[in-house]
Amino acid sequence: MSFEPLNQDGMNNYYDSTWQAQESLGEYTAKTYLWMFLGLLLTFGIGFSGYASGLVLYAFQTPFAIPVLTGLELITVLVLSMKITTLSIGMARFLFLFYSALNGIVFSIYFLMFGVADMMFIFAATAVFFE
Repeated sequence: MSFEPLNQDGMNNYYDSTWQAQESLGEYTAKTYLWMFLGLLLTFGIGFSGYASGLVLYAFQTPFAIPVLTGLELITVLVLSMKITTLSIGMARFLFLFYSALNGIVFSIYFLMFGVADMMFIFAATAVFFE
């Protein structure tokens, strides 16, 4: 593979056939923050619904629930970290949303510990950052 020399703008005129169109850094950053916001929204939604329905009590009274959930979260993070460059976009999105859902289950216990108002404030403050 040979590359063309840089043009007068300092840009390379060579484009790989698999790369469709370049998006600006601003567009890429906006999409990234949108996905982070959606993950946070999913985490909050599952966490709050687990608290409001009382399922959090059932989930955390089940033997080995905490180690299993923690293990699943850790495995998901490791797979995402090690395979991020080889995963398809769909699989990476699925794993991210799966991780967000697992976080929601784990975070539902925090609604019991800290109260709904405090947790809503924390999630809202975090959401403002990703907005």
